[in-house]
Amino acid sequence: MSGDRIEFAVRGVEPESQGSMTFYGKGRVSHGRPAHDRALRAWRGALEAEARVALAGREPLEGPVGVEATFWLLRPQAHHAGRKRSHPVRSDAPAYSSTKPDLDKLLRAAIDGIAPALLRDDGQVAQVGGEKRYADEPEAVGAQIAVWPLADTGPPPLSASAGPAPGRLYVQASGPGGASP
Repeated sequence: MSGDRIEFAVRGVEPESQGSMTFYGKGRVSHGRPAHDRALRAWRGALEAEARVALAGREPLEGPVGVEATFWLLRPQAHHAGRKRSHPVRSDAPAYSSTKPDLDKLLRAAIDGIAPALLRDDGQVAQVGGEKRYADEPEAVGAQIAVWPLADTGPPPLSASAGPAPGRLYVQASGPGGASP
């Protein structure tokens, strides 16, 4: 399956973040409040379902992969004229979200959601990119996700000479001693 880029979108479901788990004893763990656990399970389930559709019956990816995600979060009412969602978005409203949920925790939930469908193990993820943007309509919330195999040789999918795209966080795993894989 080398060279195949898998892209899909989940729309109409608010992205959920995944923080550290809390151990409550006797095998009970939680990502937070019970309501958050339910929302996180629903989000990860929606991601897995769309990832399976995108895989279209092919085998899961082997080896190291890259993952890029754009998360669309519902724009706060304060960004609308008159502070009502039915009013137009103010001209000075930001395009990117700089508030919670944290991007790294959104990525963690997304990777855990897509891994059962697309990967043999979530440890295969060796390169990650993402951004948080605002959606103007509730139906537009969700995520656009791309997953691709990383070549053992040659340039990464995002040109290292050009540098990362503005407004995005890119992390590439390194091998033992900090050497690039």
